[in-house]
Amino acid sequence: MARNGKSFDDRLLEDDGSLDLALMVTEHPAVKSCGQAMLETIREVNDLIQRCGPWIKSGEFQAEATIEANKSVLKALNKAQNGMQKLDDIDLDSLKPEWGDRDSVRMARKSVIGCAQAMMSRLESLKQHLAPPAAKFASQLGSQRQDTTFYGWALDGMEVAEAAAADVKPGEERSERCERSRSRDKGKGEQRTDSENSEERKMNRDTPHFQWTKGMKLGTGRYVVKRKVGEGSFGRVLACLDESSKQTVAVKVVKGVHRYKEHAHAEAELLREILRCDPGRQSFSVKLLGEFTHATAHCCLVFELLDLSLSDFMRDTDDRGLMLRDIRSIALQMLQCLHFLSAMGLTHTDIKCRNAMLKDARGEMVPHPRKEGQETKKLRRSDIRVIDFGGAVMKKERHSKRIGTRQYRSPEVVLGLPWDEKTDVWSLGCILLTLYTGQRPFPVQNSLQHLALLERVVGELPKDMLRSASAGGSLPEDVSVDGRGTMRLHRAFGDEGKELLKIARPLQQRVLPQHGSFLRLLEALLAPSPERRLSAEDALKEHFVTAQQTE
Repeated sequence: MARNGKSFDDRLLEDDGSLDLALMVTEHPAVKSCGQAMLETIREVNDLIQRCGPWIKSGEFQAEATIEANKSVLKALNKAQNGMQKLDDIDLDSLKPEWGDRDSVRMARKSVIGCAQAMMSRLESLKQHLAPPAAKFASQLGSQRQDTTFYGWALDGMEVAEAAAADVKPGEERSERCERSRSRDKGKGEQRTDSENSEERKMNRDTPHFQWTKGMKLGTGRYVVKRKVGEGSFGRVLACLDESSKQTVAVKVVKGVHRYKEHAHAEAELLREILRCDPGRQSFSVKLLGEFTHATAHCCLVFELLDLSLSDFMRDTDDRGLMLRDIRSIALQMLQCLHFLSAMGLTHTDIKCRNAMLKDARGEMVPHPRKEGQETKKLRRSDIRVIDFGGAVMKKERHSKRIGTRQYRSPEVVLGLPWDEKTDVWSLGCILLTLYTGQRPFPVQNSLQHLALLERVVGELPKDMLRSASAGGSLPEDVSVDGRGTMRLHRAFGDEGKELLKIARPLQQRVLPQHGSFLRLLEALLAPSPERRLSAEDALKEHFVTAQQTE
Protein backbone atom coordinates (compact mmCIF):
# COMPACT_ATOMS: atom_id res chain seq x y z
CA MET A 1 0.00 0.00 0.00
CA ALA A 2 1.21 3.54 -0.68
CA ARG A 3 2.45 5.61 2.23
CA ASN A 4 -0.36 7.29 4.21
CA GLY A 5 -2.85 5.45 2.02
CA LYS A 6 -2.25 7.73 -0.95
CA SER A 7 -2.13 6.06 -4.34
CA PHE A 8 0.81 6.57 -6.64
CA ASP A 9 0.66 6.51 -10.42
CA ASP A 10 3.83 4.76 -11.56
CA ARG A 11 3.23 5.17 -15.30
CA LEU A 12 6.15 6.71 -17.12
CA LEU A 13 6.06 10.09 -18.80
CA GLU A 14 5.47 9.67 -22.53
CA ASP A 15 8.10 10.89 -24.98
CA ASP A 16 6.34 10.46 -28.32
CA GLY A 17 8.55 12.80 -30.27
CA SER A 18 6.06 15.69 -30.24
CA LEU A 19 8.47 17.87 -28.30
CA ASP A 20 11.23 17.23 -30.83
CA LEU A 21 8.82 18.21 -33.62
CA ALA A 22 7.85 21.40 -31.79
CA LEU A 23 11.50 22.40 -31.40
CA MET A 24 12.10 21.95 -35.13
CA VAL A 25 9.78 24.85 -36.00
CA THR A 26 11.83 27.49 -34.18
CA GLU A 27 15.44 28.44 -33.63
CA HIS A 28 14.68 30.61 -30.62
CA PRO A 29 17.65 29.89 -28.28
CA ALA A 30 15.64 29.92 -25.04
CA VAL A 31 12.96 27.60 -26.42
CA LYS A 32 15.54 25.23 -27.89
CA SER A 33 17.67 25.05 -24.73
CA CYS A 34 14.66 24.64 -22.44
CA GLY A 35 13.17 21.98 -24.71
CA GLN A 36 16.38 19.97 -24.74
CA ALA A 37 16.61 20.30 -20.95
CA MET A 38 13.02 19.03 -20.63
CA LEU A 39 13.79 15.97 -22.76
CA GLU A 40 16.76 15.19 -20.54
CA THR A 41 14.69 15.71 -17.40
CA ILE A 42 11.93 13.39 -18.70
CA ARG A 43 14.48 10.59 -18.72
CA GLU A 44 15.58 11.48 -15.21
CA VAL A 45 11.99 11.59 -13.92
CA ASN A 46 11.15 8.24 -15.51
CA ASP A 47 14.18 6.73 -13.82
CA LEU A 48 13.00 8.17 -10.49
CA ILE A 49 9.48 6.77 -11.03
CA GLN A 50 10.87 3.31 -11.72
CA ARG A 51 13.14 3.44 -8.69
CA CYS A 52 10.71 4.93 -6.21
CA GLY A 53 7.44 3.32 -7.31
CA PRO A 54 8.03 0.01 -5.50
CA TRP A 55 9.08 1.79 -2.26
CA ILE A 56 6.03 4.03 -2.31
CA LYS A 57 3.60 1.18 -2.99
CA SER A 58 5.10 -1.06 -0.30
CA GLY A 59 5.77 1.74 2.19
CA GLU A 60 9.29 0.34 2.71
CA PHE A 61 11.97 3.01 2.30
CA GLN A 62 15.74 2.77 2.71
CA ALA A 63 17.40 5.75 4.36
CA GLU A 64 20.24 6.69 2.01
CA ALA A 65 18.36 5.79 -1.18
CA THR A 66 15.28 7.77 -0.13
CA ILE A 67 17.30 10.86 0.80
CA GLU A 68 19.18 10.75 -2.50
CA ALA A 69 15.96 10.23 -4.48
CA ASN A 70 14.33 13.16 -2.69
CA LYS A 71 17.34 15.33 -3.56
CA SER A 72 17.01 14.26 -7.20
CA VAL A 73 13.30 15.14 -7.21
CA LEU A 74 14.01 18.60 -5.82
CA LYS A 75 16.82 19.15 -8.29
CA ALA A 76 14.56 18.17 -11.21
CA LEU A 77 11.78 20.43 -9.91
CA ASN A 78 14.21 23.32 -9.67
CA LYS A 79 15.40 22.68 -13.22
CA ALA A 80 11.83 22.58 -14.54
CA GLN A 81 10.87 25.73 -12.64
CA ASN A 82 13.89 27.59 -14.01
CA GLY A 83 12.99 26.48 -17.52
CA MET A 84 9.40 27.67 -17.06
CA GLN A 85 10.69 31.04 -15.91
CA LYS A 86 12.92 31.42 -18.99
CA LEU A 87 9.98 30.58 -21.22
CA ASP A 88 7.69 32.99 -19.39
CA ASP A 89 10.23 35.77 -19.88
CA ILE A 90 10.33 35.42 -23.69
CA ASP A 91 9.12 38.63 -25.34
CA LEU A 92 7.12 37.53 -28.39
CA ASP A 93 7.13 41.09 -29.69
CA SER A 94 10.93 41.22 -29.93
CA LEU A 95 11.92 38.25 -32.06
CA LYS A 96 14.79 37.97 -34.50
CA PRO A 97 13.78 36.85 -38.02
CA GLU A 98 16.06 33.82 -37.89
CA TRP A 99 14.15 32.45 -34.89
CA GLY A 100 10.95 31.94 -36.90
CA ASP A 101 7.68 33.84 -36.96
CA ARG A 102 5.73 34.79 -33.85
CA ASP A 103 3.19 31.94 -34.13
CA SER A 104 5.83 29.24 -34.52
CA VAL A 105 7.78 30.48 -31.49
CA ARG A 106 4.56 30.76 -29.48
CA MET A 107 3.44 27.22 -30.36
CA ALA A 108 6.87 25.75 -29.65
CA ARG A 109 6.97 27.53 -26.31
CA LYS A 110 3.49 26.26 -25.49
CA SER A 111 4.57 22.66 -26.21
CA VAL A 112 7.61 22.94 -23.94
CA ILE A 113 5.54 24.53 -21.17
CA GLY A 114 2.95 21.74 -21.45
CA CYS A 115 5.73 19.17 -21.13
CA ALA A 116 7.15 20.99 -18.09
CA GLN A 117 3.76 21.21 -16.39
CA ALA A 118 3.10 17.48 -16.82
CA MET A 119 6.56 16.68 -15.52
CA MET A 120 6.24 18.99 -12.52
CA SER A 121 2.93 17.35 -11.62
CA ARG A 122 4.62 13.95 -11.46
CA LEU A 123 7.55 15.40 -9.53
CA GLU A 124 5.22 17.00 -6.99
CA SER A 125 3.52 13.62 -6.54
CA LEU A 126 6.90 11.98 -5.97
CA LYS A 127 7.90 14.69 -3.51
CA GLN A 128 4.66 14.24 -1.58
CA HIS A 129 5.51 10.59 -0.98
CA LEU A 130 9.28 10.95 -0.48
CA ALA A 131 9.49 14.09 1.68
CA PRO A 132 8.12 12.60 4.95
CA PRO A 133 10.45 9.55 5.07
CA ALA A 134 13.36 11.67 3.78
CA ALA A 135 12.83 14.18 6.58
CA LYS A 136 12.66 11.37 9.14
CA PHE A 137 15.85 9.73 7.85
CA ALA A 138 17.57 13.12 7.62
CA SER A 139 17.02 13.76 11.31
CA GLN A 140 18.31 10.30 12.19
CA LEU A 141 21.43 10.66 10.07
CA GLY A 142 22.14 14.27 10.98
CA SER A 143 21.65 15.45 7.40
CA GLN A 144 19.58 18.62 7.25
CA ARG A 145 19.84 19.74 3.65
CA GLN A 146 17.11 17.89 1.82
CA ASP A 147 15.22 20.92 0.61
CA THR A 148 15.67 24.44 -0.57
CA THR A 149 15.23 27.72 1.23
CA PHE A 150 14.20 31.16 0.19
CA TYR A 151 14.62 34.36 2.17
CA GLY A 152 15.26 32.54 5.41
CA TRP A 153 12.39 30.06 5.39
CA ALA A 154 13.04 26.36 5.48
CA LEU A 155 10.88 24.73 2.84
CA ASP A 156 8.70 21.64 2.83
CA GLY A 157 10.19 18.75 4.85
CA MET A 158 13.33 20.61 5.90
CA GLU A 159 11.92 22.36 8.94
CA VAL A 160 10.67 19.07 10.38
CA ALA A 161 14.06 17.42 9.86
CA GLU A 162 16.02 20.30 11.35
CA ALA A 163 13.74 20.54 14.35
CA ALA A 164 14.05 16.82 15.02
CA ALA A 165 17.82 16.96 14.81
CA ALA A 166 17.88 19.93 17.16
CA ASP A 167 15.66 18.20 19.75
CA VAL A 168 12.84 20.76 19.38
CA LYS A 169 9.38 20.67 17.91
CA PRO A 170 8.90 22.05 14.40
CA GLY A 171 8.66 25.82 14.58
CA GLU A 172 9.84 26.02 18.20
CA GLU A 173 13.09 27.92 17.57
CA ARG A 174 11.24 30.26 15.25
CA SER A 175 8.71 30.93 17.98
CA GLU A 176 11.54 31.82 20.38
CA ARG A 177 12.84 34.26 17.77
CA CYS A 178 9.40 35.82 17.52
CA GLU A 179 9.50 36.37 21.27
CA ARG A 180 12.69 38.39 20.78
CA SER A 181 11.38 40.62 18.00
CA ARG A 182 11.68 44.30 18.73
CA SER A 183 7.99 44.99 18.27
CA ARG A 184 6.75 41.97 20.20
CA ASP A 185 4.67 42.45 23.35
CA LYS A 186 6.76 45.35 24.66
CA GLY A 187 5.92 46.08 28.26
CA LYS A 188 3.24 43.43 28.51
CA GLY A 189 5.19 41.04 30.71
CA GLU A 190 3.07 38.22 29.36
CA GLN A 191 3.66 34.78 30.89
CA ARG A 192 2.76 31.69 28.85
CA THR A 193 2.94 28.01 29.80
CA ASP A 194 4.68 25.37 27.68
CA SER A 195 1.35 23.72 26.91
CA GLU A 196 -0.13 27.04 25.75
CA ASN A 197 2.89 27.66 23.52
CA SER A 198 2.70 24.12 22.14
CA GLU A 199 -0.99 24.50 21.29
CA GLU A 200 -0.36 27.87 19.69
CA ARG A 201 2.51 26.49 17.59
CA LYS A 202 0.28 23.65 16.40
CA MET A 203 -2.50 26.09 15.51
CA ASN A 204 -0.03 28.31 13.63
CA ARG A 205 1.36 25.36 11.68
CA ASP A 206 -2.15 24.17 10.82
CA THR A 207 -3.21 27.60 9.56
CA PRO A 208 -3.56 27.23 5.78
CA HIS A 209 -1.15 28.92 3.42
CA PHE A 210 -2.16 31.87 1.30
CA GLN A 211 -3.90 30.57 -1.82
CA TRP A 212 -2.52 31.98 -5.05
CA THR A 213 -2.96 31.61 -8.79
CA LYS A 214 -0.74 32.73 -11.60
CA GLY A 215 -1.71 36.19 -12.80
CA MET A 216 -3.48 37.26 -9.59
CA LYS A 217 -2.65 40.71 -8.26
CA LEU A 218 -1.49 41.37 -4.71
CA GLY A 219 -2.16 44.40 -2.56
CA THR A 220 -3.48 47.26 -4.64
CA GLY A 221 -2.70 45.34 -7.83
CA ARG A 222 0.90 46.44 -8.26
CA TYR A 223 2.37 42.95 -7.95
CA VAL A 224 1.30 40.26 -10.45
CA VAL A 225 2.05 36.69 -9.38
CA LYS A 226 4.19 34.68 -11.82
CA ARG A 227 5.16 31.58 -9.83
CA LYS A 228 5.91 30.18 -6.38
CA VAL A 229 9.57 30.09 -5.42
CA GLY A 230 9.45 29.06 -1.77
CA GLU A 231 7.29 27.83 1.08
CA GLY A 232 7.67 27.31 4.80
CA SER A 233 5.70 27.27 8.03
CA PHE A 234 5.49 31.08 8.05
CA GLY A 235 4.08 31.49 4.56
CA ARG A 236 4.98 31.53 0.88
CA VAL A 237 7.39 33.41 -1.35
CA LEU A 238 6.06 34.31 -4.78
CA ALA A 239 7.93 35.71 -7.76
CA CYS A 240 5.89 38.68 -8.95
CA LEU A 241 6.08 41.27 -11.68
CA ASP A 242 6.20 44.74 -10.19
CA GLU A 243 4.07 46.62 -12.73
CA SER A 244 5.51 49.92 -11.51
CA SER A 245 9.16 49.09 -12.14
CA LYS A 246 8.59 46.23 -14.62
CA GLN A 247 11.05 44.16 -12.56
CA THR A 248 10.52 40.67 -11.13
CA VAL A 249 10.62 40.72 -7.34
CA ALA A 250 10.16 38.24 -4.50
CA VAL A 251 7.08 38.79 -2.34
CA LYS A 252 7.10 37.02 1.02
CA VAL A 253 3.43 36.45 1.92
CA VAL A 254 3.04 35.69 5.62
CA LYS A 255 0.26 33.50 6.96
CA GLY A 256 -2.61 35.31 8.62
CA VAL A 257 -1.28 34.52 12.11
CA HIS A 258 -0.86 37.45 14.50
CA ARG A 259 2.59 36.51 15.81
CA TYR A 260 3.90 35.77 12.33
CA LYS A 261 2.75 39.19 11.16
CA GLU A 262 4.45 40.86 14.13
CA HIS A 263 7.61 38.94 13.38
CA ALA A 264 7.53 40.07 9.73
CA HIS A 265 6.93 43.71 10.72
CA ALA A 266 9.90 43.57 13.10
CA GLU A 267 12.17 42.10 10.42
CA ALA A 268 11.04 44.77 7.96
CA GLU A 269 11.73 47.47 10.52
CA LEU A 270 15.26 46.20 11.01
CA LEU A 271 15.94 45.86 7.28
CA ARG A 272 14.78 49.44 6.71
CA GLU A 273 17.20 50.61 9.39
CA ILE A 274 20.05 48.69 7.75
CA LEU A 275 19.16 50.22 4.39
CA ARG A 276 19.02 53.69 5.92
CA CYS A 277 22.56 53.21 7.27
CA ASP A 278 23.75 51.61 4.04
CA PRO A 279 23.07 53.86 1.03
CA GLY A 280 26.13 52.41 -0.74
CA ARG A 281 24.95 48.79 -0.25
CA GLN A 282 28.09 47.85 1.69
CA SER A 283 26.23 45.57 4.08
CA PHE A 284 25.56 42.87 1.47
CA SER A 285 22.20 42.26 3.15
CA VAL A 286 19.07 41.50 1.17
CA LYS A 287 17.30 44.65 0.03
CA LEU A 288 13.77 45.21 1.28
CA LEU A 289 11.86 46.99 -1.48
CA GLY A 290 8.53 47.41 0.24
CA GLU A 291 5.90 46.17 2.66
CA PHE A 292 2.13 45.98 2.26
CA THR A 293 -0.92 44.09 3.51
CA HIS A 294 -2.96 41.85 1.22
CA ALA A 295 -6.64 41.16 1.92
CA THR A 296 -6.34 42.66 5.44
CA ALA A 297 -4.77 39.47 6.85
CA HIS A 298 -1.47 38.85 5.07
CA CYS A 299 1.66 40.90 5.72
CA CYS A 300 3.75 40.97 2.54
CA LEU A 301 7.45 41.87 2.31
CA VAL A 302 8.92 42.72 -1.09
CA PHE A 303 12.57 41.79 -1.74
CA GLU A 304 14.99 41.84 -4.62
CA LEU A 305 14.77 38.50 -6.42
CA LEU A 306 17.77 36.29 -5.72
CA ASP A 307 18.85 32.93 -7.11
CA LEU A 308 20.10 30.04 -4.94
CA SER A 309 21.34 29.81 -1.38
CA LEU A 310 24.87 28.52 -0.91
CA SER A 311 23.32 25.39 0.57
CA ASP A 312 21.22 24.75 -2.53
CA PHE A 313 24.13 25.54 -4.83
CA MET A 314 26.29 23.00 -3.00
CA ARG A 315 23.53 20.41 -3.21
CA ASP A 316 23.08 20.98 -6.93
CA THR A 317 26.82 20.43 -7.47
CA ASP A 318 26.84 17.25 -5.36
CA ASP A 319 28.66 18.90 -2.44
CA ARG A 320 31.98 18.99 -4.27
CA GLY A 321 33.05 22.39 -2.96
CA LEU A 322 33.58 25.73 -4.70
CA MET A 323 36.54 27.17 -6.55
CA LEU A 324 38.93 28.91 -4.17
CA ARG A 325 38.55 32.23 -6.01
CA ASP A 326 34.77 32.05 -5.40
CA ILE A 327 35.32 31.18 -1.73
CA ARG A 328 37.58 34.22 -1.39
CA SER A 329 34.98 36.51 -2.94
CA ILE A 330 32.24 35.14 -0.67
CA ALA A 331 34.51 35.46 2.39
CA LEU A 332 35.19 39.10 1.55
CA GLN A 333 31.50 39.95 1.14
CA MET A 334 30.41 38.07 4.26
CA LEU A 335 33.12 39.69 6.38
CA GLN A 336 32.14 43.11 5.11
CA CYS A 337 28.53 42.30 6.02
CA LEU A 338 29.47 41.22 9.55
CA HIS A 339 31.72 44.26 10.00
CA PHE A 340 28.86 46.52 8.93
CA LEU A 341 26.37 44.82 11.27
CA SER A 342 28.86 44.98 14.14
CA ALA A 343 29.28 48.72 13.59
CA MET A 344 25.50 49.01 13.98
CA GLY A 345 25.68 47.01 17.23
CA LEU A 346 23.83 44.15 15.56
CA THR A 347 24.40 40.38 15.69
CA HIS A 348 22.69 38.30 13.00
CA THR A 349 22.74 35.10 15.18
CA ASP A 350 21.94 32.70 12.32
CA ILE A 351 24.74 32.94 9.77
CA LYS A 352 24.76 29.73 7.72
CA CYS A 353 24.88 28.47 4.13
CA ARG A 354 21.11 28.66 3.79
CA ASN A 355 21.08 32.33 4.78
CA ALA A 356 23.63 33.46 2.18
CA MET A 357 22.14 33.63 -1.31
CA LEU A 358 23.80 33.99 -4.66
CA LYS A 359 22.41 36.70 -6.89
CA ASP A 360 23.32 34.60 -9.93
CA ALA A 361 24.09 30.90 -9.59
CA ARG A 362 25.01 30.35 -13.23
CA GLY A 363 28.45 29.08 -14.13
CA GLU A 364 30.38 26.54 -16.11
CA MET A 365 31.62 23.11 -15.13
CA VAL A 366 35.40 22.89 -14.91
CA PRO A 367 37.87 20.26 -13.66
CA HIS A 368 37.93 20.31 -9.87
CA PRO A 369 41.31 21.68 -8.73
CA ARG A 370 41.21 19.78 -5.42
CA LYS A 371 39.50 16.53 -6.41
CA GLU A 372 41.11 14.60 -9.21
CA GLY A 373 38.75 13.27 -11.87
CA GLN A 374 35.81 15.41 -10.71
CA GLU A 375 34.23 18.65 -11.87
CA THR A 376 32.80 21.62 -10.05
CA LYS A 377 30.96 24.74 -11.12
CA LYS A 378 32.92 27.94 -11.62
CA LEU A 379 30.56 30.83 -10.94
CA ARG A 380 30.19 33.61 -13.48
CA ARG A 381 29.62 35.97 -10.59
CA SER A 382 29.91 35.24 -6.90
CA ASP A 383 27.80 38.14 -5.59
CA ILE A 384 25.89 37.19 -2.45
CA ARG A 385 23.25 38.65 -0.17
CA VAL A 386 22.70 37.78 3.49
CA ILE A 387 19.07 37.04 4.36
CA ASP A 388 16.79 36.20 7.31
CA PHE A 389 17.22 38.92 9.90
CA GLY A 390 14.31 37.61 11.95
CA GLY A 391 16.62 36.53 14.77
CA ALA A 392 18.99 39.52 14.65
CA VAL A 393 19.69 41.09 18.04
CA MET A 394 20.93 44.54 19.01
CA LYS A 395 23.70 44.75 21.60
CA LYS A 396 21.38 45.89 24.38
CA GLU A 397 18.98 42.99 23.62
CA ARG A 398 21.45 40.10 23.94
CA HIS A 399 20.13 37.26 26.05
CA SER A 400 21.24 33.93 27.50
CA LYS A 401 19.26 31.64 25.17
CA ARG A 402 21.09 29.38 22.73
CA ILE A 403 20.86 31.02 19.35
CA GLY A 404 21.20 30.01 15.73
CA THR A 405 21.27 26.65 13.97
CA ARG A 406 23.01 23.93 15.93
CA GLN A 407 25.71 23.00 13.40
CA TYR A 408 26.91 26.61 13.16
CA ARG A 409 26.87 27.48 16.88
CA SER A 410 30.07 28.80 18.42
CA PRO A 411 31.59 27.09 21.49
CA GLU A 412 30.39 29.85 23.82
CA VAL A 413 26.81 29.36 22.61
CA VAL A 414 27.01 25.56 22.99
CA LEU A 415 28.29 26.05 26.55
CA GLY A 416 25.56 28.54 27.40
CA LEU A 417 28.00 31.41 27.99
CA PRO A 418 27.51 35.08 27.09
CA TRP A 419 28.02 35.73 23.38
CA ASP A 420 28.55 38.73 21.13
CA GLU A 421 29.03 39.52 17.43
CA LYS A 422 31.98 37.11 17.26
CA THR A 423 29.54 34.22 17.29
CA ASP A 424 28.66 35.29 13.72
CA VAL A 425 32.36 35.15 12.86
CA TRP A 426 32.55 31.54 14.05
CA SER A 427 29.51 30.66 11.93
CA LEU A 428 31.19 32.22 8.90
CA GLY A 429 34.24 30.02 9.51
CA CYS A 430 31.94 26.99 9.37
CA ILE A 431 30.50 28.23 6.06
CA LEU A 432 33.91 28.76 4.45
CA LEU A 433 35.18 25.33 5.50
CA THR A 434 31.96 23.79 4.12
CA LEU A 435 32.44 25.57 0.79
CA TYR A 436 36.02 24.28 0.62
CA THR A 437 35.49 20.63 1.55
CA GLY A 438 31.86 20.18 0.51
CA GLN A 439 31.06 18.84 3.99
CA ARG A 440 29.85 20.62 7.11
CA PRO A 441 32.53 20.52 9.83
CA PHE A 442 30.03 19.85 12.65
CA PRO A 443 27.17 17.60 11.40
CA VAL A 444 25.96 16.98 14.96
CA GLN A 445 22.57 16.18 16.45
CA ASN A 446 23.03 17.32 20.04
CA SER A 447 25.29 19.43 22.27
CA LEU A 448 27.15 16.41 23.66
CA GLN A 449 28.28 15.38 20.16
CA HIS A 450 29.05 19.00 19.36
CA LEU A 451 31.43 19.48 22.27
CA ALA A 452 33.25 16.21 21.55
CA LEU A 453 33.61 17.06 17.87
CA LEU A 454 34.80 20.60 18.63
CA GLU A 455 37.77 19.20 20.51
CA ARG A 456 38.59 16.84 17.61
CA VAL A 457 38.46 19.61 15.00
CA VAL A 458 39.75 22.80 16.66
CA GLY A 459 41.46 21.47 19.79
CA GLU A 460 40.72 21.54 23.52
CA LEU A 461 38.23 24.10 24.68
CA PRO A 462 39.69 26.82 26.95
CA LYS A 463 39.59 25.82 30.62
CA ASP A 464 38.30 29.22 31.71
CA MET A 465 35.28 28.84 29.40
CA LEU A 466 34.54 25.37 30.72
CA ARG A 467 34.87 26.50 34.36
CA SER A 468 32.60 29.49 33.74
CA ALA A 469 29.95 27.28 32.17
CA SER A 470 30.21 24.84 35.07
CA ALA A 471 29.99 27.57 37.69
CA GLY A 472 27.04 29.18 35.93
CA GLY A 473 25.16 25.90 35.58
CA SER A 474 24.89 26.25 31.81
CA LEU A 475 26.74 23.09 30.77
CA PRO A 476 24.71 20.77 28.56
CA GLU A 477 23.26 17.67 30.17
CA ASP A 478 25.73 14.80 30.82
CA VAL A 479 28.73 17.17 30.70
CA SER A 480 30.90 18.14 33.68
CA VAL A 481 34.23 19.85 34.32
CA ASP A 482 36.76 18.35 36.74
CA GLY A 483 39.08 20.19 39.11
CA ARG A 484 41.73 20.63 36.42
CA GLY A 485 39.26 22.32 34.07
CA THR A 486 38.97 19.29 31.79
CA MET A 487 35.65 18.48 30.15
CA ARG A 488 34.06 15.12 30.99
CA LEU A 489 31.26 13.51 28.96
CA HIS A 490 28.98 11.11 30.85
CA ARG A 491 26.90 9.56 28.11
CA ALA A 492 28.02 7.00 25.56
CA PHE A 493 27.50 7.77 21.89
CA GLY A 494 25.56 5.52 19.57
CA ASP A 495 27.18 3.87 16.58
CA GLU A 496 26.59 6.89 14.35
CA GLY A 497 28.04 9.27 16.94
CA LYS A 498 31.08 7.06 17.39
CA GLU A 499 31.63 6.90 13.64
CA LEU A 500 31.31 10.68 13.40
CA LEU A 501 34.08 11.17 15.95
CA LYS A 502 36.21 8.39 14.46
CA ILE A 503 36.39 9.95 11.01
CA ALA A 504 36.72 13.54 12.23
CA ARG A 505 39.97 15.20 11.21
CA PRO A 506 41.66 18.25 12.76
CA LEU A 507 41.17 21.52 10.91
CA GLN A 508 44.79 21.57 9.74
CA GLN A 509 44.32 18.26 7.90
CA ARG A 510 41.29 19.49 5.95
CA VAL A 511 43.10 22.17 3.95
CA LEU A 512 45.75 21.44 1.30
CA PRO A 513 49.31 22.57 2.13
CA GLN A 514 49.38 25.07 -0.76
CA HIS A 515 46.39 26.90 0.72
CA GLY A 516 48.13 28.07 3.88
CA SER A 517 46.64 31.56 3.85
CA PHE A 518 43.14 30.08 3.75
CA LEU A 519 43.98 27.79 6.68
CA ARG A 520 45.27 30.76 8.70
CA LEU A 521 42.01 32.60 8.10
CA LEU A 522 39.99 29.56 9.20
CA GLU A 523 42.09 29.16 12.35
CA ALA A 524 41.43 32.81 13.19
CA LEU A 525 37.68 32.55 12.58
CA LEU A 526 37.32 29.19 14.36
CA ALA A 527 39.34 30.04 17.45
CA PRO A 528 37.40 28.41 20.33
CA SER A 529 37.89 31.44 22.60
CA PRO A 530 35.97 34.52 21.44
CA GLU A 531 38.74 36.67 22.94
CA ARG A 532 41.26 35.10 20.53
CA ARG A 533 38.88 34.93 17.60
CA LEU A 534 39.35 37.69 15.04
CA SER A 535 36.69 40.34 14.63
CA ALA A 536 35.22 40.73 11.15
CA GLU A 537 37.11 44.02 10.80
CA ASP A 538 40.48 42.39 11.57
CA ALA A 539 39.71 39.34 9.43
CA LEU A 540 39.28 41.65 6.43
CA LYS A 541 43.01 42.35 6.69
CA GLU A 542 44.03 38.69 6.41
CA HIS A 543 46.18 37.76 3.41
CA PHE A 544 43.66 35.28 1.99
CA VAL A 545 41.02 38.01 1.82
CA THR A 546 43.22 40.81 0.49
CA ALA A 547 45.20 38.83 -2.10
CA GLN A 548 43.92 37.59 -5.44
CA GLN A 549 43.61 33.82 -5.17
CA THR A 550 43.96 31.26 -7.95
CA GLU A 551 44.01 27.47 -7.96
